Amino acid sequence: MRLVRNHCTVLVLALLASCLRPPAIAPTGPRPDPFLERMLALYAEEDAGLDKASVRRRLDRLTAAAAVRLQGLATPRGRVQALNRFFFLERGFVADLDLADADNLFLDRVLERRRGYCTGLASVYLIVARRLGLPVYAVSTPSHLFLRHDDGTGPINIETLEDGREISDETYRRRYHILPLSVQRGVFLRNLDEDRFLSQLVNNVGTLHSRAGQQEQAQELYQRALQLDPLNVTARFNLARDQMQQEHFLLAVEGYSRVLELHPNDPWSLNNRGVCRLRLGNPDGALADFLEALSVDPGFVEARRNLELLTD
Repeated sequence: MRLVRNHCTVLVLALLASCLRPPAIAPTGPRPDPFLERMLALYAEEDAGLDKASVRRRLDRLTAAAAVRLQGLATPRGRVQALNRFFFLERGFVADLDLADADNLFLDRVLERRRGYCTGLASVYLIVARRLGLPVYAVSTPSHLFLRHDDGTGPINIETLEDGREISDETYRRRYHILPLSVQRGVFLRNLDEDRFLSQLVNNVGTLHSRAGQQEQAQELYQRALQLDPLNVTARFNLARDQMQQEHFLLAVEGYSRVLELHPNDPWSLNNRGVCRLRLGNPDGALADFLEALSVDPGFVEARRNLELLTD
């Protein structure tokens, strides 16, 4: 009986040790990655010479190297910190704030140059983290995108423009004038699913066409972005801005009004809607918009100038 009891004790201890041991971090390997393939399909529309196989190989190697750095780490925070060190310090991915440069967005070019703005860097980091089995999501604000590790026990925000530094949701709310209503509706500061993240990418490609004067292509992309995510305020704003530039003022007013339903504290939508209302012969509506924009951001120079021109 003693031998059996001891044997059971050994088994129990072994099971306990197994439970306490940190789970192994290993890349998912060369299995198909539908999320990645959707990204590559988008960029292949813009670049017929895109070498998809090369991108896959680069990501495979990057993920395998990251997996080594995370082995034996038991806590979510420890894994996030290790991945940040690997991504930003060891591999040297850095922020480049030039939004007009497609090299800072397209996945293959961000991998090659190890540079990108928030969405470009987030694309690479997100794919690697997902392949490592980490619950990392993109999170949107009115004009910025960051990442978040969220396993249900406590979120850890990852700011890609600052080497992965953790910034609180409250700081993002203050920085981008986000009202609680917009958070409650799921417009901002919520984990994005695949469609909503791809909506961000499609919108950014649209802005590249807009800057190149290709308004028709840009508007088609903004509409695609909104089909993927009707709450994509940035795509709605960009569509309205392009309509305003083409002097389709009534459409632009409708677009900015829809943005303001989702993000009532957007000073640029208020200012631009005021300009459109003025061009449509509605000075009272314009005045209200300029004043509201300044109540949100008292230092908003353009709204102040427009108000002064209107009231002189």
